[in-house]
Amino acid sequence: MKKSILSVFFVSLLLIAYTTATFAGGKPFKGTIIYDLTYTGDIDPATLSQLPKEITKFIYGNKSKTEMNQGSAYITEIQDGDAKTQTVLLDIEMMGKKFVIRKSAEEVAKEMADLPESTIKYIDETKEIAGYICKKGELITKDDDGEESISVFYYTEQLGNKAWNFGTEYREVDGAILEYEEGAGNFSVKLVARLVKKGKVKLTDFLVPSDFEEVSSEQLREMFGG
Repeated sequence: MKKSILSVFFVSLLLIAYTTATFAGGKPFKGTIIYDLTYTGDIDPATLSQLPKEITKFIYGNKSKTEMNQGSAYITEIQDGDAKTQTVLLDIEMMGKKFVIRKSAEEVAKEMADLPESTIKYIDETKEIAGYICKKGELITKDDDGEESISVFYYTEQLGNKAWNFGTEYREVDGAILEYEEGAGNFSVKLVARLVKKGKVKLTDFLVPSDFEEVSSEQLREMFGG
Protein backbone atom coordinates (compact mmCIF):
# COMPACT_ATOMS: atom_id res chain seq x y z
CA MET A 1 0.00 0.00 0.00
CA LYS A 2 2.81 2.41 0.91
CA LYS A 3 4.62 1.82 -2.37
CA SER A 4 1.35 2.24 -4.26
CA ILE A 5 0.73 5.62 -2.65
CA LEU A 6 4.27 6.77 -3.36
CA SER A 7 4.10 5.60 -6.97
CA VAL A 8 0.88 7.50 -7.60
CA PHE A 9 2.35 10.55 -5.84
CA PHE A 10 5.39 10.79 -8.10
CA VAL A 11 3.33 10.11 -11.24
CA SER A 12 1.03 12.93 -10.20
CA LEU A 13 3.95 15.34 -9.85
CA LEU A 14 4.51 14.93 -13.59
CA LEU A 15 1.08 16.45 -14.11
CA ILE A 16 1.85 19.66 -12.22
CA ALA A 17 3.82 21.65 -14.73
CA TYR A 18 3.37 25.40 -14.47
CA THR A 19 3.77 28.51 -12.33
CA THR A 20 2.95 32.22 -12.65
CA ALA A 21 0.41 33.95 -14.89
CA THR A 22 0.00 37.47 -16.21
CA PHE A 23 -2.27 38.77 -18.93
CA ALA A 24 -0.61 39.92 -22.15
CA GLY A 25 0.46 43.51 -21.71
CA GLY A 26 1.76 42.93 -18.19
CA LYS A 27 -1.49 43.11 -16.23
CA PRO A 28 -1.27 40.61 -13.34
CA PHE A 29 -3.76 37.75 -13.44
CA LYS A 30 -5.59 36.64 -10.33
CA GLY A 31 -7.89 33.67 -10.73
CA THR A 32 -8.41 29.95 -11.27
CA ILE A 33 -7.85 27.50 -14.12
CA ILE A 34 -9.39 24.00 -14.07
CA TYR A 35 -7.96 21.26 -16.29
CA ASP A 36 -9.76 18.00 -17.15
CA LEU A 37 -7.53 14.90 -17.32
CA THR A 38 -7.92 11.82 -19.54
CA TYR A 39 -5.58 8.79 -19.53
CA THR A 40 -4.58 6.35 -22.28
CA GLY A 41 -2.20 3.41 -22.48
CA ASP A 42 -1.19 0.53 -20.22
CA ILE A 43 -2.51 1.47 -16.79
CA ASP A 44 -4.02 -0.92 -14.25
CA PRO A 45 -7.50 -0.15 -12.81
CA ALA A 46 -6.18 0.25 -9.23
CA THR A 47 -3.72 2.98 -10.25
CA LEU A 48 -6.25 4.65 -12.55
CA SER A 49 -8.80 4.86 -9.72
CA GLN A 50 -6.31 6.85 -7.61
CA LEU A 51 -5.17 9.28 -10.29
CA PRO A 52 -6.91 12.69 -10.44
CA LYS A 53 -9.59 13.45 -13.02
CA GLU A 54 -9.06 17.21 -12.81
CA ILE A 55 -6.45 19.71 -11.64
CA THR A 56 -7.24 23.12 -10.16
CA LYS A 57 -4.67 25.92 -10.40
CA PHE A 58 -4.95 29.10 -8.31
CA ILE A 59 -2.91 32.06 -9.55
CA TYR A 60 -1.97 35.39 -8.00
CA GLY A 61 0.58 37.46 -9.93
CA ASN A 62 3.82 35.48 -9.93
CA LYS A 63 2.59 32.72 -7.63
CA SER A 64 0.52 29.63 -8.43
CA LYS A 65 -0.92 26.76 -6.43
CA THR A 66 -2.00 23.52 -8.09
CA GLU A 67 -4.23 21.06 -6.24
CA MET A 68 -5.06 17.41 -6.97
CA ASN A 69 -7.31 15.07 -4.99
CA GLN A 70 -6.34 11.42 -5.44
CA GLY A 71 -8.61 9.86 -2.85
CA SER A 72 -5.79 8.31 -0.81
CA ALA A 73 -3.76 11.52 -0.86
CA TYR A 74 -4.16 15.22 -1.50
CA ILE A 75 -1.29 16.84 -3.40
CA THR A 76 -0.59 20.58 -3.63
CA GLU A 77 2.28 22.30 -5.41
CA ILE A 78 3.09 25.97 -4.81
CA GLN A 79 5.42 27.74 -7.26
CA ASP A 80 6.98 31.17 -6.93
CA GLY A 81 7.86 32.65 -10.33
CA ASP A 82 9.99 35.41 -8.81
CA ALA A 83 12.09 33.22 -6.50
CA LYS A 84 11.98 30.28 -9.00
CA THR A 85 11.17 27.87 -6.14
CA GLN A 86 8.70 25.00 -5.73
CA THR A 87 6.97 23.59 -2.66
CA VAL A 88 5.07 20.28 -2.67
CA LEU A 89 2.57 19.33 0.04
CA LEU A 90 1.41 15.72 0.48
CA ASP A 91 -1.54 15.04 2.77
CA ILE A 92 -2.08 11.26 3.18
CA GLU A 93 -5.42 11.21 4.98
CA MET A 94 -5.65 7.43 5.42
CA MET A 95 -2.31 7.44 7.27
CA GLY A 96 -2.76 10.75 9.07
CA LYS A 97 0.54 12.02 7.65
CA LYS A 98 1.36 15.44 6.18
CA PHE A 99 4.67 16.20 4.45
CA VAL A 100 6.15 19.23 2.70
CA ILE A 101 9.06 19.19 0.24
CA ARG A 102 10.74 22.51 -0.56
CA LYS A 103 12.89 22.91 -3.69
CA SER A 104 15.30 25.82 -4.01
CA ALA A 105 15.94 27.69 -7.26
CA GLU A 106 19.19 25.74 -7.61
CA GLU A 107 17.43 22.39 -7.16
CA VAL A 108 14.75 23.29 -9.70
CA ALA A 109 17.40 24.42 -12.20
CA LYS A 110 19.26 21.12 -11.74
CA GLU A 111 16.08 19.14 -12.39
CA MET A 112 15.53 21.12 -15.60
CA ALA A 113 19.12 20.47 -16.70
CA ASP A 114 18.59 16.74 -16.20
CA LEU A 115 15.55 16.63 -18.52
CA PRO A 116 15.94 14.98 -21.94
CA GLU A 117 16.92 17.20 -24.86
CA SER A 118 13.86 18.93 -26.32
CA THR A 119 12.83 21.57 -28.86
CA ILE A 120 9.61 23.47 -29.60
CA LYS A 121 8.05 23.60 -33.07
CA TYR A 122 5.21 26.05 -33.76
CA ILE A 123 2.39 25.01 -36.11
CA ASP A 124 0.16 27.38 -38.13
CA GLU A 125 -3.09 26.13 -36.61
CA THR A 126 -5.45 27.40 -33.92
CA LYS A 127 -8.48 26.34 -31.89
CA GLU A 128 -10.54 27.76 -29.03
CA ILE A 129 -10.08 26.39 -25.50
CA ALA A 130 -11.94 27.73 -22.44
CA GLY A 131 -12.81 30.90 -24.37
CA TYR A 132 -9.26 31.64 -25.56
CA ILE A 133 -7.82 31.38 -29.09
CA CYS A 134 -4.90 28.95 -28.82
CA LYS A 135 -2.01 28.30 -31.19
CA LYS A 136 -0.67 24.81 -31.82
CA GLY A 137 2.83 23.62 -30.98
CA GLU A 138 4.85 20.44 -30.75
CA LEU A 139 7.28 19.48 -28.00
CA ILE A 140 9.92 17.26 -29.62
CA THR A 141 11.93 15.23 -27.11
CA LYS A 142 14.92 12.93 -27.69
CA ASP A 143 15.70 9.98 -25.40
CA ASP A 144 19.16 8.63 -24.60
CA ASP A 145 19.12 6.56 -27.80
CA GLY A 146 18.33 9.61 -29.93
CA GLU A 147 14.76 8.53 -30.66
CA GLU A 148 12.25 11.37 -30.92
CA SER A 149 8.80 11.63 -29.38
CA ILE A 150 6.29 14.40 -30.17
CA SER A 151 3.71 15.87 -27.81
CA VAL A 152 1.12 18.29 -29.18
CA PHE A 153 0.13 21.33 -27.09
CA TYR A 154 -1.97 24.48 -27.47
CA TYR A 155 -1.16 27.83 -25.90
CA THR A 156 -2.73 31.29 -25.88
CA GLU A 157 -0.92 34.62 -26.09
CA GLN A 158 -4.01 36.27 -24.56
CA LEU A 159 -3.04 34.91 -21.15
CA GLY A 160 0.39 34.42 -19.62
CA ASN A 161 3.97 34.66 -20.91
CA LYS A 162 7.22 32.71 -20.64
CA ALA A 163 7.24 33.06 -16.85
CA TRP A 164 4.03 30.99 -16.83
CA ASN A 165 6.03 27.95 -17.95
CA PHE A 166 8.94 28.25 -15.52
CA GLY A 167 10.37 24.91 -14.45
CA THR A 168 9.02 22.93 -17.44
CA GLU A 169 10.05 21.78 -20.91
CA TYR A 170 7.70 24.51 -22.23
CA ARG A 171 9.65 27.34 -20.60
CA GLU A 172 10.33 29.07 -23.95
CA VAL A 173 6.64 29.19 -24.90
CA ASP A 174 5.37 32.78 -24.66
CA GLY A 175 1.84 32.18 -23.38
CA ALA A 176 -0.39 30.05 -21.19
CA ILE A 177 -0.63 26.39 -22.20
CA LEU A 178 -4.27 25.29 -22.04
CA GLU A 179 -3.89 21.84 -23.56
CA TYR A 180 -0.96 19.43 -23.44
CA GLU A 181 -0.05 15.77 -23.02
CA GLU A 182 2.51 14.15 -20.72
CA GLY A 183 3.94 10.64 -20.72
CA ALA A 184 4.10 8.76 -17.42
CA GLY A 185 5.68 5.34 -17.87
CA ASN A 186 3.53 3.11 -20.07
CA PHE A 187 0.64 5.55 -20.28
CA SER A 188 -0.02 9.18 -21.08
CA VAL A 189 -2.37 11.84 -19.78
CA LYS A 190 -3.96 14.73 -21.66
CA LEU A 191 -4.83 17.93 -19.80
CA VAL A 192 -7.35 20.36 -21.30
CA ALA A 193 -8.46 23.61 -19.62
CA ARG A 194 -12.20 23.54 -18.98
CA LEU A 195 -12.52 26.86 -17.15
CA VAL A 196 -10.53 30.09 -16.72
CA LYS A 197 -12.07 32.28 -14.05
CA LYS A 198 -10.83 35.61 -12.66
CA GLY A 199 -10.75 36.63 -8.99
CA LYS A 200 -11.23 35.01 -5.55
CA VAL A 201 -7.54 34.22 -4.93
CA LYS A 202 -5.58 35.67 -1.98
CA LEU A 203 -1.86 35.76 -1.17
CA THR A 204 -2.60 33.90 2.05
CA ASP A 205 -3.74 30.94 -0.07
CA PHE A 206 -0.04 30.26 -0.79
CA LEU A 207 1.11 29.86 2.81
CA VAL A 208 2.23 26.41 4.03
CA PRO A 209 0.22 25.16 7.05
CA SER A 210 2.29 24.65 10.20
CA ASP A 211 1.22 21.00 10.69
CA PHE A 212 3.20 19.71 7.68
CA GLU A 213 6.50 17.89 8.39
CA GLU A 214 9.35 19.04 6.14
CA VAL A 215 11.22 16.23 4.35
CA SER A 216 13.29 15.76 1.19
CA SER A 217 12.21 13.69 -1.82
CA GLU A 218 14.80 11.09 -0.84
CA GLN A 219 13.52 10.88 2.75
CA LEU A 220 9.97 10.41 1.47
CA ARG A 221 11.08 7.53 -0.75
CA GLU A 222 12.83 5.88 2.20
CA MET A 223 9.75 6.25 4.41
CA PHE A 224 7.63 4.38 1.86
CA GLY A 225 10.28 1.80 0.96
CA GLY A 226 10.68 3.29 -2.52
